[in-house]
Amino acid sequence: MLPKKFNDCLERLRNGDKQAIKEIYIENYEKMTFAALSKVKNVAAAEDIASEFIMYIFENAAQIGYIEKPDSWLYKGVVNRAIDYVRKCGRTVSLLSIEETAAAAAEHDNDLICLLSDAFQNLTEREKEIFILHYIYGFKYQEIADTLYIPVGTIKRCVSEMKDKLAYLEEQF
Repeated sequence: MLPKKFNDCLERLRNGDKQAIKEIYIENYEKMTFAALSKVKNVAAAEDIASEFIMYIFENAAQIGYIEKPDSWLYKGVVNRAIDYVRKCGRTVSLLSIEETAAAAAEHDNDLICLLSDAFQNLTEREKEIFILHYIYGFKYQEIADTLYIPVGTIKRCVSEMKDKLAYLEEQF
């Protein structure tokens, strides 16, 4: 979501227009759910985390200042909540198998998430984050480097390695 549009929605929320949250939800909910899924490995929990963050925005719009990079802000907020969820629920959440996650995704009739969940077993945690930021959120290498606090060269190398690991996905599309 573009910064102007996101901040316009926040301003409308501050002025009492409750419909403005719908625009934020429509454009970002799926990406937010996918970002949370990368940490919690459970579709239902990821959906809850994304929904709770949308509610946080709705309830606290007056305290949220101007957001220069809404996609980065949303990603960080959801991932931080997902990490808190994993800590709160213990490490058992992170031990859920990829197959269970894929089965849960299939129940929600989302073939893309199911396919990507299967593919994710070949990626490291850092690669998963970079994948989400680059391919789901559309971040450029420098934006990813700024968000994750790692050098751009590392991002480029990681993306190249991911392409090799996930080359078989091209046949699926």
